Amino acid sequence: FEQPQYRLMTDYFLNRLYGGPDFDPLAAQIERLLKYAHKVEKLVPDNAIKTGTQSISLAILALELDEQIALQLLKDYPVDTPITDEMMRQTLIQLDQKAQRLHQLALLDDLGKALDKYMRSFVMYTAFKMAKGPVMKHNFELMYHFIDEGFRAMKPMKSAEAFIKAFTHKEREIVEKVHAGHPDPFY
Repeated sequence: FEQPQYRLMTDYFLNRLYGGPDFDPLAAQIERLLKYAHKVEKLVPDNAIKTGTQSISLAILALELDEQIALQLLKDYPVDTPITDEMMRQTLIQLDQKAQRLHQLALLDDLGKALDKYMRSFVMYTAFKMAKGPVMKHNFELMYHFIDEGFRAMKPMKSAEAFIKAFTHKEREIVEKVHAGHPDPFY
């Protein structure tokens, strides 16, 4: 992820897609947009809409699984305890999220393919830019900027799928090592 073409996407992944300060207001805007989905579908291909929905669903799944970890850590350790690799390893074993994490990674791989197919399209990007006026008029600025950041993060990359596969490959290794009892699964 230190490669120059991946830096923007790495930042977007870690600080926007999987968290960030705007997650709740963004979810509210997306929920509000669903009321207008029938109008959007006339401009945007159905599979592109599914790709966007899939990315939000993945973010929610990741947050739910991570919240389980956080709650378990708070239950097992005092609040001010610095988190160590061993604490994380033990918590992951205790929660046994292996099946859900592998499912999450499979969905993420599918998203990478869809991003390359639909979100790198000149037609999609043009339609997105043309929608800026109505989007702003109807108070969907946060969502527009979120998607725009995603487009800008993808631009330097040859393939979103390749970026995501590198990420999911490493995550699968960690999941397997944790559940195989490896003493140092994060390296």
